[in-house]
Amino acid sequence: MEKVIIVGASSLGRELYSWICTSKSDVTVIGFIDNKQDALSGYDYSVPILDTIDNHIVQGDVSYYFALM
Repeated sequence: MEKVIIVGASSLGRELYSWICTSKSDVTVIGFIDNKQDALSGYDYSVPILDTIDNHIVQGDVSYYFALM
């Protein structure tokens, strides 16, 4: 299983999350990082915004999928 953090919780990041969740891949999204902490407000996602992009400390056991425009 590949653990993933999506960088960017805007429309592109949310689309990527939805695609991953509906695919039959071996990928598990553990959360988003985004400088706008309320980027998921009004949406029903089972994963949180973990941190800001500026403050996040890179984790070696996680892959990062970038969804920035």
